[in-house]
Amino acid sequence: MQPLLSDIITLFRRFPYVFSCDIMQMFRQIKVHPDDWCYQAVLWRDNPGQPLKTYLLTTVTYGTRSAPYLALRTLAQLAEDESAGFPKASEALTTSVFVMTSALAHILSQKPLP
Repeated sequence: MQPLLSDIITLFRRFPYVFSCDIMQMFRQIKVHPDDWCYQAVLWRDNPGQPLKTYLLTTVTYGTRSAPYLALRTLAQLAEDESAGFPKASEALTTSVFVMTSALAHILSQKPLP
């Protein structure tokens, strides 16, 4: 689902305007199916004498391995579902969206580009 870096650079040169956004904010908007909440549980207690409390995360969680895929898959489904009412937005979502994962960002920040 991820485009090649050369394709992204070409897209940036094709249009007079580009924008970027905070992907963490997007993750919080994607609801996880209730059947899958148990896979994102947090056990918590303020001190060792208290019983554990279980908190279920109901949205896609930033930092999990599946989060970038789920974000892109959600955008693809949204583009398909709403293509009749918003054809230009649907086309933009399917052809011009790139999400850089934190792992790739870290790798790129450690090495100078040639």
